[in-house]
Amino acid sequence: MVTFVCCFVGFCLSLLFCTNWGYTLLDTVDHYCAVYLLLLTGILECLGVGWLFDYERTMNMGEKHWRSFQVNTYGYWACLFIIGVASIAAHNPAAGLIAFVVAEIVIVLPLSYYFADTGAQDWYDNIAMCGVKRIGYSISKLGRLEQEDPMAMLWWEPYFVFYFGVCTKYIIPFVLWFLLLNSIQGDIENGYGGYSVGW
Repeated sequence: MVTFVCCFVGFCLSLLFCTNWGYTLLDTVDHYCAVYLLLLTGILECLGVGWLFDYERTMNMGEKHWRSFQVNTYGYWACLFIIGVASIAAHNPAAGLIAFVVAEIVIVLPLSYYFADTGAQDWYDNIAMCGVKRIGYSISKLGRLEQEDPMAMLWWEPYFVFYFGVCTKYIIPFVLWFLLLNSIQGDIENGYGGYSVGW
């Protein structure tokens, strides 16, 4: 029954694409799905992998670790949202990009480190790279040769984990958010494909 309902609804909706108006509908649906939904999906995937995965382990390490993790998480996402929206509204995304990087490096990360009240390596491992470090080592472990000791870390793995972690947790959501806001602003001001704003 569920399959029948899904197929029937899909069939009815797809009939719209078979009309004379179908090419216009396909063009707009393709544009908005390809631009907005893909960028939003990328942001949500980075949120899940970089910020939500393995956070329980950090929470269980103690109050200071949990507080530091919250400062890092809420600080990053609040700065990203507020600075991104403000810079796009002011028609100055370049200034927003710079402001976000400065706010993250000068305010959020030092505050997170201060609240952790722990060593730099512990803060880096368990708060700044929470989640992505474990995933990064799981990925890099696949590059070890079979004849090597499976528990022995290769020289390049910490560099890969740093690159993967920083990109997944900090850089990619930031870039995708600004691209999404810039696309929304462009479609509002110019209208995609010369269609009316209601599209």
